[in-house]
Amino acid sequence: MKNKHLLILALATIAAGCTKKNPETPNGNNPKEVAVSFTASIDAPTRTTGGGNSWTAGDRVGIFMLSPGGSPTVAGDVLADNRQYNVSDAATGTLSPNGGGIIYPASGSVDFVAYYPWRTPPAADPYYLYGVSVADQSDPAAIDLLYARAGGESSKETPVSLSFRHTMSRVTFDISLGAGLEALSAGDITAVTLNGMPLTGVMTLRDGSVAPGGAGEFAALKATAGSGADATFTAILVPHTADGYTGRTAAFTVDGAEYPWNIPDTEAFAAGRHLAYPVTIDQTGVTVGAPAIVDWERDDNGDGLTDIVSVIGLATFADGSTDDAYGRPAAGGVTEIVFDGTGEKLIHSIVLDEFDGLTYLIGRRDDETIKLKLDPGTGDVLFRDADSGGNIPVGTHAEFTKIGIDGLAGNYVQEADIDLLGGVPTPYNLTPTGTLDTPFTGSYDGAGYTLANLFIDAADIEYVGLFGAVDTGGSLSGIRIISGSVRGKNRTGGVCGYSRGTVTACYNNASVSGAWEVGGVCGYNSEGTLAMCDNSGAITGTAERIGGVCGWNNWDGTILECRNLGPVTGGVEDTGGVCGSLTRGTMVACYNRGTVTGGENVGGLSGQNHYGTTVTACYSTGVVTGSNAGSTGGFSGLNAGTITACYLLQQDGQNGVGNDPGNVQVFAFASGVWPADTGNWEVRDNNAPAGHWGSLGGWNGGNPVYPRLHWEQ
Repeated sequence: MKNKHLLILALATIAAGCTKKNPETPNGNNPKEVAVSFTASIDAPTRTTGGGNSWTAGDRVGIFMLSPGGSPTVAGDVLADNRQYNVSDAATGTLSPNGGGIIYPASGSVDFVAYYPWRTPPAADPYYLYGVSVADQSDPAAIDLLYARAGGESSKETPVSLSFRHTMSRVTFDISLGAGLEALSAGDITAVTLNGMPLTGVMTLRDGSVAPGGAGEFAALKATAGSGADATFTAILVPHTADGYTGRTAAFTVDGAEYPWNIPDTEAFAAGRHLAYPVTIDQTGVTVGAPAIVDWERDDNGDGLTDIVSVIGLATFADGSTDDAYGRPAAGGVTEIVFDGTGEKLIHSIVLDEFDGLTYLIGRRDDETIKLKLDPGTGDVLFRDADSGGNIPVGTHAEFTKIGIDGLAGNYVQEADIDLLGGVPTPYNLTPTGTLDTPFTGSYDGAGYTLANLFIDAADIEYVGLFGAVDTGGSLSGIRIISGSVRGKNRTGGVCGYSRGTVTACYNNASVSGAWEVGGVCGYNSEGTLAMCDNSGAITGTAERIGGVCGWNNWDGTILECRNLGPVTGGVEDTGGVCGSLTRGTMVACYNRGTVTGGENVGGLSGQNHYGTTVTACYSTGVVTGSNAGSTGGFSGLNAGTITACYLLQQDGQNGVGNDPGNVQVFAFASGVWPADTGNWEVRDNNAPAGHWGSLGGWNGGNPVYPRLHWEQ
């Protein structure tokens, strides 16, 4: 089964001519309303149209915007209902709204539900119940129903990926003429008639499931003959099992004679599955072989690649169960491995028959296509060919860990959510990618995909994290660690232990612990840049320089537009919500909302700012507790640098800066005491395209709404 993707790109454009008020905007005419534009791309054959595997200009997609966790079946959940978007450029997959487009709410996250093909709901059949009949197979695209859902979307600047799945089933018969029928030709194979299968079904837009209706008879569609076959017929089916549909048959008409076959009662036609049956008809009757699971659209156009898959090994899932792994060869020496799953199971590993004894760690769901490039002699994992941008795709646990073995200078892009297998009964203890002696010098773009269950237990090792050490010129971006735990000794972080490079738009939700220089994103930032980074994991250090985002920032390192939401617990001294110790360098437009606890030099934003450092346009609202009141501050514990235009939520009896020799501007949030839209507090818009902030909030009568960074919008 292949997936179709819709990339929903939120463009910061001023919406005009809207037909529906933005539910988050009381007057529906906010000049900063942001329209959602859609670009459709097909990264693999999925369509059943005659031309085959790409969009056709005029194709229509229906899209709903819902409140988080909402359903199209609940009126109060629907923020934009059944909006029609048309393919306006088949080559690029550009979608244009047919009438009023969808507008993002002013704040908060939303879900999207989409389906194909769009239709106007009949009065007797609400749009969330999509009736379909397979009686007429002449236009497969009309009955090839697709469904997708994306949840928790809030960014107006990054694409929202809708991964479509087929909600119907499909069957293909590859027919060959046998003994006694040699004088006949493909033209004499005139029909395949199916009987006893559901003739109708109803798809609910709540979850894309299809309920089968009453049984009936219908004819399959004659298609291009498959490889080695005299004729091929195919049909879109309503997914079903034999329960309630016993007595199913397929009748093959050859030279006016009908050859019937009884479909086994054990055969299930599941949603998203395409079964291809080899059929031989001779003078004695019809013989039907065991079906193969094939791609929704097979490659029968003579390019030398077959889409028919066969069993090539055994997969083990995270719950300990096993199943056959199906595969096929693909371009570039890649093996594509497919499963007949629903996405509920996690693929732990695969053993391939060709390389018996070698185990490949996967970390993907069982409804996805896995791609591996293997050395034909040894079976070792190889890097796949780079894409048009020069980046090597990474889509499995095995490919990620290979970077640390012999790929420290390469450029990579993550192509799917990957589980790093730290949550299974025997967790995989990941080796950090790069060391101080052999650091990572390439680039890794997480592309917004997630890394789950990161597990590193290295209490006696320094430079610990997903990436242990990143050197000058190295870059990490778009990495999203959504769960796990990291334990090191010194210079330990969720994303990287040590960096002299650039770390941008990375997120950590794993717990991180160590002794010295411990941070949620980076343990030690030396000369490097941390920008638009985010931590919500629990951070713990037993010694010094412990921070929510960065433990130690030194040698003119920069921390820009970062935030911490997780709890930070330090040891002896220098514990801060964003940075433990700012020894040399700058921090601009950062904030902390997590609790901060430590010994000496404890601050809501930073534990200690050394001479020559600057902190500008930052704030903290987290509760701060230190062992020494004289070096504990709601904003900073000890300051010898310059703090300008910064704010904090005042705690009773606590100074903004614990030990303050001067050069400090830290204000307590209050009515009339709030950042203004100027300087480093500018809100990003057309007039200030480089502004750090998305909104400044306000005191709100004692129920403050605090400033948010531009990338949070």
